[in-house]
Amino acid sequence: MTSERQQQLIERLLLEAEQAVLVGDWTTVSTRCTSILALQPEHPEGTELLQAAARATKTTNKQGGSPADPRIAIPELIDAETALDAGDSQSAWELADQVLAADKSNMAALLIAAEAELIEQEFESAATYLDTALAIEPENIDALLMRAEVAGRQGDDGRVRALARSVLRISPKNDDAQLLLNQSDVRDVDNQQSRRDRLEQLNDAIAQRTLRGWTLVDRNDSDVTATLSLPPKRVNHVLHLLLSIVTFSVWLIVWFMLSMFQRPEKRVLISIDRYGQLSERQVSVR
Repeated sequence: MTSERQQQLIERLLLEAEQAVLVGDWTTVSTRCTSILALQPEHPEGTELLQAAARATKTTNKQGGSPADPRIAIPELIDAETALDAGDSQSAWELADQVLAADKSNMAALLIAAEAELIEQEFESAATYLDTALAIEPENIDALLMRAEVAGRQGDDGRVRALARSVLRISPKNDDAQLLLNQSDVRDVDNQQSRRDRLEQLNDAIAQRTLRGWTLVDRNDSDVTATLSLPPKRVNHVLHLLLSIVTFSVWLIVWFMLSMFQRPEKRVLISIDRYGQLSERQVSVR
């Protein structure tokens, strides 16, 4: 009895074989059906398509065409699925990579490699495999769903929604796509709430500084940052010199004390990160 993962693989292989029939790619039909029969020897549709591929290949050979040249190593593909079932994503990736070395357009191998990279949290690599798969088959539902999952892990909810809607256009009742769409919408609401909270926190920080004599120079609500300035304290030395002369140097003490407390202009950049942590740093005055 085939496992659920093997059944999913069989369905993907059968879809690839059927699509290859439409374009007359009997080599792909043959290799995909051979894979199906390796997983489930008595699969009726796989058997029929393999026989059709044999007839088409025989006809091609009689007409002077090239014989079929299987391009994938079936044992590696099966072992890769088994490795994924066992949680050995590294071995699964290595086996899928061997298949892709022989057949770069093998959808099953591309999806296995992408899933292995996703498990390892190598999101960029997983996205590359899936983008390659979607370039070959833009309406491959498994590739679209996995690409949406990768986009979600990367925080790109806009891409998640676009991919999920693409799946729903192909399969309107697809539960996985609807779930991804709902989760993305929930995250979007949470992000908006988090943004409002961060802006309120920024407003409080600005208000506290303003009460201490700071003035707002610049504010960026997109980045949730603000730049504030504390005006300089300067001493009018000419005036104090005249006062010192008039008071016969008595004012020198006052002049000296005021000079001790003079300061240049100060600027500070306040930012609130996505975790709600406030940070402040001095910035130079131009």
